[in-house]
Amino acid sequence: MYRRVAFDTRCCSIDDWADRLIENVVGTVTIPVGSVPVTVNGHKVVLPICFYNETDHACLTSLNSGHQVNQSVQVTDSIMVGQIQLLISNNNPWDLSPHKQAILDAANKLIPSQVERGGGVRDVWIQTFEDGDAVLEFTIDVRDAMGANMVNTVVEGLKPDLEKRLPDGWRQHVRILSNDGQFRTATVTQAVPENFTIPSDFYNRIKRAVHQMLVALSNDWRASDIAISTFFKQQPDGVLLKNADGGNGMVLSVKVPVIVGIVGRVTEYPFAKSMLDQLKPNSAMTLGGWIACAAVRIALHEIPRESTPVLLWDDAKSEAKKQNQLPPLRDLSVSARRDTIGLQPAPFLDPVPGAKLPLGILPNLKINSQLVHLPYAVEEPSIGAAIANAAKRTELAAITESDDTSISISITATVTMVNDSDRFMDAARFSVLNERRAMTNNKGVFNGVDSVLVAFGIDPTQIRFQMGQPWLDFKRVYPLVIWEKKDETVIGTLDVRLEKGRLRLINAIDSAPLRQVLGINRIEDALVGAFCAGVLANWSALNALATVGINNGHMPLHHRSKSTHECAARTPE
Repeated sequence: MYRRVAFDTRCCSIDDWADRLIENVVGTVTIPVGSVPVTVNGHKVVLPICFYNETDHACLTSLNSGHQVNQSVQVTDSIMVGQIQLLISNNNPWDLSPHKQAILDAANKLIPSQVERGGGVRDVWIQTFEDGDAVLEFTIDVRDAMGANMVNTVVEGLKPDLEKRLPDGWRQHVRILSNDGQFRTATVTQAVPENFTIPSDFYNRIKRAVHQMLVALSNDWRASDIAISTFFKQQPDGVLLKNADGGNGMVLSVKVPVIVGIVGRVTEYPFAKSMLDQLKPNSAMTLGGWIACAAVRIALHEIPRESTPVLLWDDAKSEAKKQNQLPPLRDLSVSARRDTIGLQPAPFLDPVPGAKLPLGILPNLKINSQLVHLPYAVEEPSIGAAIANAAKRTELAAITESDDTSISISITATVTMVNDSDRFMDAARFSVLNERRAMTNNKGVFNGVDSVLVAFGIDPTQIRFQMGQPWLDFKRVYPLVIWEKKDETVIGTLDVRLEKGRLRLINAIDSAPLRQVLGINRIEDALVGAFCAGVLANWSALNALATVGINNGHMPLHHRSKSTHECAARTPE
């Protein structure tokens, strides 16, 4: 039997928290949460972790009853990277050295409270590209925050100071954080048997476990997903295996990037706040170290993935047809269904604590000339507003090809940009030239993709493994969405091929009621909707970066949406 811990799961009503965090709220998605115990530096810790299916449930049951190996962990400071793209139109040189300290001082004045806590901007350097442009990069200690807003505040706030220092012909453009996790890591060390071999899918197991713990803690799981994917590609010494002192057995050392915060927005989620109150980590990286230890323990635990069946909705659809449960496609009146659309744990699970994500609707996306309403569930404000705003300007076309083994999907987005197309393309080119920028660019794509997948009850980790594999194959991180300009129009394309045998549903979520209301019953249609949301999220982010900046672009969309009560999904007259 699954051993529960005494998690406090008291939760506020939807009006108290979910409606403040995302747009068009109609309910919540409840993802079951279990526990994973670890012994870290002799200290016993029990961490919350979401589970998606029977295999996860079996793994956690076994881990809770199995022997715990003592693990040691060393963590870095909470260092994030900020970037400022520099467009250069002439051959005027610029030496950063005489300006470096003044730039660091100006940057730290933008975050005085963080400096008081021992954090702040640590370093700055410049990197040039083959095409003659450059990027100014910063390392910033964000202490107990996840750090995205703080880093963006610094790189955007430095604009006036840098304008006085850059030579003629040098112009600032994109200003954004990077999700490069190489400066924010936890190194886990533990004893392993003498005949131990590293599992072939070890990295993916670690990434999935970190993902599930961050979901339980209402942290931005996409940031760590991207960081881990690229870190193990770039750092061949991230996993080391050596003989133990004295020759008894071996020692495994694993370095894991973990981007996690314990202050700020995460405390607005009642379940996450209750978890943090009970865990009482003395810093964000202390929590990150615990998460890394638990992820390594899970990754080393032998539960064959094949025991989880591949479930596609076609089977569920056929059964529902027999019972006449499928209503025709119709407009969704969000206000009429408020609090009635909720995704709950499937019957095969005993009642357990659950992490709740706000569930909203993305109304009136025009895909292949048809209006579609999509659900989305995510912990980050502004994603829904950004996607909905982009959808008003974008024509989306989708082509799918499916056979017995795979699904191929091609998404094309066309947006007319009369005045800003050149600036947009400069921003898109930055992602092609620089891997650090490509990481965050792709994380923005997954902001849209994951939010729709989770609402539909599709395991996003299995999709990401397949989309991210070419980064490992070709040893290069590249942007998932490729943009090109034609006259005053920008066109983005996203091509994805997924193996059906590697798709998994989140069986712990029963999404059938929501799918029936929205009239989306094929897995291919849900995937198309998710990838369309990803392309729209990417366009919205690039457009904000090319014009007013992320802090002045995305968040005002969210606040404006909330203040004007844009919470109805309706078809235009």
